[in-house]
Amino acid sequence: MNVQKLIICGIWLFFATCACKKNTQGVPQTTTDPTEEETKEPETPEPPKFTNLGPQVTESTIQSGQFVTTAEGIELVYSVVKGTPSRLVGLDANNGRLLVNLALAGTETSWSVTLSTDGWLYVAGGDNGKVFKHKPGSVLVEDLGKALPSETYVWEVTAGKNGEIFGCTFPGARVFRYHPNDGFSDVSKGALVAGEKYVRTLAYSPSNDKLYAGVGSLAANLIELDPRTGEKKEILPIVERKSGFVYPLVLVPNVAGGSRLFATVNGKTLVYNVDQSTAVEREITGISSRAYARSLSDPYKVYHSHSSTELRVYDFATSSTTSVKVGSTARALAMTWGKDGLLHILNDANKLVKFNVVNSQSTTVDASVPPQPINIRITALGADGRIHTSGYPGGGNGAYDPETGEILSYSGMGQAESIVVDGTDTYFNIYPGAHIYKYDSRQPWVMNTNPRRVATVTGQDRIFGVVVTPPRHNSLFLGTVADYGERGGVLARYDKTTNQITNYGEIVTDQSIISLLYKDDMIYGGTSIFGGGGTVASQTEAKLFVWDIMGNRKVSEIIPVSGKRQITNLIIGPDGYIWGVAEDTLFIYDPKTNTVRSTHKLVDRYFSASWKSIELVIHPNGKVYGAGAFGGAMFSIDPSTMKVTKLMDDAAWISMDKKGRLYFSRGGDLWQYNPGN
Repeated sequence: MNVQKLIICGIWLFFATCACKKNTQGVPQTTTDPTEEETKEPETPEPPKFTNLGPQVTESTIQSGQFVTTAEGIELVYSVVKGTPSRLVGLDANNGRLLVNLALAGTETSWSVTLSTDGWLYVAGGDNGKVFKHKPGSVLVEDLGKALPSETYVWEVTAGKNGEIFGCTFPGARVFRYHPNDGFSDVSKGALVAGEKYVRTLAYSPSNDKLYAGVGSLAANLIELDPRTGEKKEILPIVERKSGFVYPLVLVPNVAGGSRLFATVNGKTLVYNVDQSTAVEREITGISSRAYARSLSDPYKVYHSHSSTELRVYDFATSSTTSVKVGSTARALAMTWGKDGLLHILNDANKLVKFNVVNSQSTTVDASVPPQPINIRITALGADGRIHTSGYPGGGNGAYDPETGEILSYSGMGQAESIVVDGTDTYFNIYPGAHIYKYDSRQPWVMNTNPRRVATVTGQDRIFGVVVTPPRHNSLFLGTVADYGERGGVLARYDKTTNQITNYGEIVTDQSIISLLYKDDMIYGGTSIFGGGGTVASQTEAKLFVWDIMGNRKVSEIIPVSGKRQITNLIIGPDGYIWGVAEDTLFIYDPKTNTVRSTHKLVDRYFSASWKSIELVIHPNGKVYGAGAFGGAMFSIDPSTMKVTKLMDDAAWISMDKKGRLYFSRGGDLWQYNPGN
């Protein structure tokens, strides 16, 4: 009976459901107001919105090393991890385990750490001009402040005697002394070499109480400096004083009866016996690392790393070099002899290597270097629809997917000064060395395979200006900044079929080329009066030039805005004219008449490096958006009125995705701005 009732109920529910469906698909059973749809509230416009997307580029990059044995007998090796901020790390020298991890406030990188004779570790603060102090094994680090008021960068520090340390600086090319009792003092008494900006490397010789400083970049110089009197003496042979640097310098005491100074310059290493003479004693082929160690068993032999998997032994008795294969000792950052009698090596691949010189056996462990977010150098839309970023200083890459929110960080590629899309390919133009890397967005990212280096503009250092031409020209045009110590830059053409570079040379006298635009078989280029690092400008105003692709020649050159030193961006404006940015000023240029139609002040406060400032993008809503470099303002321009509206301070490196969302950086974070509707 219960079963029958259940069956009857089920049948009733089935027909009732069908009836409901029929009603909902047919004539409504109740009457509604026919104007209901018309009186619905309109959708609320989406307001503008800023979103912090967080760090994009993370790296475990170290650039220095110092082995230390604490008072408790613990063997450590110290380095600094590049980041925002950078961090002082102390690793167990035997197993690579992280034991010390301390933030260096206000820094992004450091190139040097040193141990004073009284047992304190000192850190070159790099880009803030500071020095830090740390007791090995402790959990404290002391900020000693700026070394010299005029100096913004401390490159290296090295230990002197009686607890003192010395350091070298930019942009005043100075050498300072620090002692806990005396504070900081300028022992070089001004620039070591007049007109130069960099003292890049420094070594101290206890045997004669002299400092040795590598100077550049207009011309390489090697200065012997008496830190007590300030007396200076040039000891680099005249033939070696070409543009560039002496770097690195290493002093190894008690080698073959004297203190030996190893100075790398022009692709070779010069050796001095500083206890006997300031003349070059001998020359070693090739560039050596910053790490040397004298043999424990033979006072005539010195170990140093040289190539990717090579440890070299130089014998002063026979003037010969022997190579041994030891793990991966490329660019060794520090070497020392451990308690175990083995040669301990820290390299920039974050490896700790122990080498037994008796049987030539080695072991390698990974150093636990914690990855750190680093500042964003550039943001750009890639061919894959992601927003690509590059790290500063030194490189590394990030990619943000606007549709999924996924962030991926890639290592291995240097600092991108420009990024450009060509169909399914993205080109990254890398400093140092003006290298061009190509990334096929249809294939997985595998460093040195995809992306891979396809060309280099030889003799140049940075590529800021880049533009893709239509298929009939099948090329990228490139504007460059020259190498350190050299003024100017060149216009170059990269043929995508042959992977060949055509270098047209310096287009505007003593000026680099930092922005390019293609229009109607012509290349329009904006210049900077600033050339390679360390140079002093000979010109005063940036220029706009026009290059005829078919004729391979410059057809015109003008100064679009009087008094401005660089033209950092060129676009086709919403009115069809060429819009350019000369520092803080927008100019609108008519290519038919080769004249500037109007100029407009963009911002009251902007930041300008030697080759970068404000850039612009045109939004689908008709407005033009812009942002500066290195913390300038973000703003919008209404083309109908030319009204400029500031949106946010401290915004740099603007770009836009395929849906009109804008991106910019603030330090190491990527930000998104949705203008709304």
